[in-house]
Amino acid sequence: MATVKFKAHEHHLKSDGTINVRLVIYHKAKRVYPVTHWKG
Repeated sequence: MATVKFKAHEHHLKSDGTINVRLVIYHKAKRVYPVTHWKG
């Protein structure tokens, strides 16, 4: 079964004050970071 997590790292802070939110999917010992357009 896959595990889904959202991550927002402060070191990815952009000049407009937003941080790109990263979606992380773990499944069968593999980690995938699909591209999102969500900002936090």
